Amino acid sequence: MTEERHGKVINKQKFTVVGLRHRATAGSEQLKQLWQQLNERMAELEHLPQTGDFYGLIDNFDEDSGEFDYMAGAEVEAVDDVPDGMDVWVVDAQNYLVFKTSLSQLMDTYRHINETWLPNSNYRRLPATEFEYYGDAFHPDDPESEMYVYIPVEPLAGGE
Repeated sequence: MTEERHGKVINKQKFTVVGLRHRATAGSEQLKQLWQQLNERMAELEHLPQTGDFYGLIDNFDEDSGEFDYMAGAEVEAVDDVPDGMDVWVVDAQNYLVFKTSLSQLMDTYRHINETWLPNSNYRRLPATEFEYYGDAFHPDDPESEMYVYIPVEPLAGGE
């Protein structure tokens, strides 16, 4: 599968994710380990929706170091008790640029968004939580299975 080169802008409502958080860099082995740890601890999560939506949340990017906050987690419908060592991350309602991609194409997708799509669009990236969405069609053992990248955006003045 190759990535779709035409993203779409949608509005996503506020949602809550519970999972494991780490300060990381792109492509870090620590991110893979974070997902493995989450998978081992899934039974500890409560109030999971039927759909089983998983997210890789990203925020607080430091351009100098390339580091960012990352959470491997699952969407929850409510938060009662948070398992030891896990965090809660609430993502506010936002307009997002959405691109379908795969693990094998992920870095190329980000490059396309930043170097081609955004500079040639009527949108600008916002300093807010962005994320990778892993739905039912995603299989972690298949680097070509589909996933989505969500980038927070707003229209440029006078555009859309």
